[in-house]
Amino acid sequence: MDFPPEPNRAVENEKFAVEPVQFQFAISAIVALAVANNTLCLALKSGRIIRIDLDNPESVDDVDVKDGGCDIENLFLDPTGSYLLITTKTRDNYVLNYQTTKVKALGRLRDLAITCVAWSPIESSLSSGEVLLGTADGCVYETCLEFSDEYFKREDRYVRKVAEFKAPDSHVVTPITGISVQLGSSPNYRKIIVSNANGHAYYYSGKISAHLQDGIPVYTKFFEREEHVDQEFGADNGRAAMLSATPPDPKSSSWAFALLSEVGIVHRTIKKDENDTLESRKTFFQGSNIYILNQIQESSIVGMCLTSFHMAIATETKLYIVNRFSHELVFEQHVTQGNETLTGLTVDPKQHTFWLFSAENIYEITVADESRGMWKLVLEQGDLEEAMRLSENDPDPSSQDELLGILGDKQIKEKDYLGAANTYGNSRRRPLEQTALLFLDANQPEALLKYLQNKLTAFPKANVTQRLLVSTWIIELFMEQFNKLDDQEATSDSPLDEQRRVLSTKFHDFVTKYKGDLHKGTVFEIMSVNGRQEELLYYAAAIQDYNFVLQYWVGLENWSKALQVLRQVKAEEDRALLYKYSTVLLVHAPRDTVDTWIVIGKEIEPTKMVPALLNYSQTVKPGKVASDQAVRYLKNVVGKQGSRDAIIHNTLVSLLAMSPQTQETELLDYLHECASLSVLPYDVDFALRTCIRCKRFESCVHIYCNIHMYHEAVKLALNHGRLELAIKVVEQTRDLDESDAAYTPDLCKNLWFAIVKHVIEESDKSDEIPLSQVVSLLKQSQVLKIEDVLPLFPDFVVVDDFKQAICDSLESYNSNLVNIQREMKDSIATADKIRKEIEHTEQKRYVIVEPGESCALSGYPLLSKKFYVFPCQHAIRADALTEAVVKNASYKLKKRISELQSRGVSCKKELEEVLDDVISEKCFICSDIKVDLIENSLMPQGKSEWDL
Repeated sequence: MDFPPEPNRAVENEKFAVEPVQFQFAISAIVALAVANNTLCLALKSGRIIRIDLDNPESVDDVDVKDGGCDIENLFLDPTGSYLLITTKTRDNYVLNYQTTKVKALGRLRDLAITCVAWSPIESSLSSGEVLLGTADGCVYETCLEFSDEYFKREDRYVRKVAEFKAPDSHVVTPITGISVQLGSSPNYRKIIVSNANGHAYYYSGKISAHLQDGIPVYTKFFEREEHVDQEFGADNGRAAMLSATPPDPKSSSWAFALLSEVGIVHRTIKKDENDTLESRKTFFQGSNIYILNQIQESSIVGMCLTSFHMAIATETKLYIVNRFSHELVFEQHVTQGNETLTGLTVDPKQHTFWLFSAENIYEITVADESRGMWKLVLEQGDLEEAMRLSENDPDPSSQDELLGILGDKQIKEKDYLGAANTYGNSRRRPLEQTALLFLDANQPEALLKYLQNKLTAFPKANVTQRLLVSTWIIELFMEQFNKLDDQEATSDSPLDEQRRVLSTKFHDFVTKYKGDLHKGTVFEIMSVNGRQEELLYYAAAIQDYNFVLQYWVGLENWSKALQVLRQVKAEEDRALLYKYSTVLLVHAPRDTVDTWIVIGKEIEPTKMVPALLNYSQTVKPGKVASDQAVRYLKNVVGKQGSRDAIIHNTLVSLLAMSPQTQETELLDYLHECASLSVLPYDVDFALRTCIRCKRFESCVHIYCNIHMYHEAVKLALNHGRLELAIKVVEQTRDLDESDAAYTPDLCKNLWFAIVKHVIEESDKSDEIPLSQVVSLLKQSQVLKIEDVLPLFPDFVVVDDFKQAICDSLESYNSNLVNIQREMKDSIATADKIRKEIEHTEQKRYVIVEPGESCALSGYPLLSKKFYVFPCQHAIRADALTEAVVKNASYKLKKRISELQSRGVSCKKELEEVLDDVISEKCFICSDIKVDLIENSLMPQGKSEWDL
């Protein structure tokens, strides 16, 4: 396998930088540092703890561990930043919870010289979970920390020694220098590495207790029960033995550890899903790599940690970063200034940040885009899955193609053709034709089909030609598979239903998804040549070629299938198919067709269905109107859809009138419903002609009544011997009033007269006059009298039956005359009474005129001259009233006054009488005289000051 070249060192060097951390306060004499979950805790020589929230740097806690100070040795912070374990040189151990600034002593951990801590890999919100403590006497203890604000309740719930490590062939114990705990295949499966100062490393794996119980450690029997591997790497007294593991990364498929030993740094990458068998445990350390420290000049290493792909090594003055896969030194920087000496290196396992510190300063190691280009080195290690994951974020797009090509080649060698089809389909490394030939040579049509589908998905929409060719090729492959399945089924004893269902599903999914890339004519030809009628129909339906599908099902007289297709019609251009096939479907499957039309509803133009409905009504002769599907559809259009189209209503009237039923119930019900509308929706002339032609006389009468042609309605009813119907029409006119257009005072009387006349005339033909019937009609009418109809009888007729009617009529006349005479006398008496009251009232009427009252017209004093007082209480001087009346008098009056004035003194008295009669007739101010003056101009004539 050819691998690409290793990453450039200059590129690797750009990934790392060391930056000093600036604080808002002065710090000095730092003895320990711990960082987790963006919480930084540092210990000062004075015995103080400084806690800083890096997300909110202004939040700083300054905590004294112990009154009077103490000699802090180290700090251990759990991954969540909740529990800070503080160790001292006097072997007093303390804990500081993130919720408080009060340090609590851990009584159960007293006298333990803790050298390293392994926190639980499973986080808990209630406690720290199980914690493993390595000590200077070579023992491993288990404890659990739980926060409590109660004074007497301990934070350390229990402490148990779970393991002890001694040097081979010696009873001398050596300090534990590191413990790493990793999750296994299940939440209660653990993989543990322990190292000590003698250069020994121990590996354990197995299950722990499923749940942490009160006071009962989960590792009690673990180290005794599980077999372990002990590997000696040797210790270098000049260097502090150290163990480090990569920070947890859920995205990564592996983890790594590194152990500083006499021979160098021993490190190994382990797959998370690697099977942990007894044999694999025995060879656990044998697969490790060793980095020789010859590139690091200084001998005093103060710290070591692992990043995702590198090893960071801190000496007293420098920081070295080495690629774990190539062992290349990619970064080297002198960090300290003057006599400054680095004292440690720590990691934030949550945020994947890295920190250096000395007694005077803290430095952050920034890591940027560390995974860039690393897929090549990971691939060299044989971890193809991890290499592909890393290449996803690589800025070079060719990296993914290269890896996919390598993976595809591997799958071909392993005969995993379907897997290779998926892989090659996502890669552009190899030409399509070459890859397709590879599958053809291997006789793998399914893999070829899968590969072509993947390539089709990957092609941009703009590559129309490529997409067309590939999609057409896929159709041909599907046809071959269908034909092959038919051949197999023909030679098989049992049907291959499941295989056919799976293949059909794949074909349907493909056509549905890529129908836009296919050429309709080409696909039709391919499927027709292969005789795949069912697949052809599915494709036609998918591209909404409903005409083809309908033509097929109608040709087979499969009406239900054809109607199913019609229900799918949505586009406006396909709506014509509804009308094209309406006649044939309605004739052969009337009920189902009408059901389909009703379901489609307002998407249909009902007027375009009229020819089919009329054709159906002439072809099919239903026994009942209710079973007539044409009528049922039209009723739905009229009732449910509320159509007011005259064509629809005329058609419905025609079908109801032509029904073979003798009763007119359906037609009359329809006409009654229409009568309540303001405008009749059907054509009246057409409806009358149709009803008369079909002898639906009662319906005709109803229509005449709707248009207020009562005379014609009565005449039609009488002409066809429907006397009761004629009487019913007349009874309707009793409810008319003057607001009705058809109302006349004598309408009801004239209609009754026509009925009686018809009865008498019909009796003349039989020479027998039904006098009793005529009398009955007169009583029923309440408007006709015997004298109204007497002229209709022959000159010689026996009036015995009319005797009582004639007497009743004469008595009625006599009674009316008496009533009229009485009313006349009452009127005369009333007039005399009114006249006397008027005379009496005029004698008593008077008006009081106050002194100083002025004329209502001129404003001058009223009593200084002759004046008039009117019943309306207006008092006006005679001269002012005369002037006003004469000025506004009629032409005839003005002429009369002029004649009298010209005749001189002889007519003066007559003139005064005339004027007195005129001006005293009515008040000039509030009578109709003022109303007559409304046309006069409001502005005086000749007032030029109002001109603009």
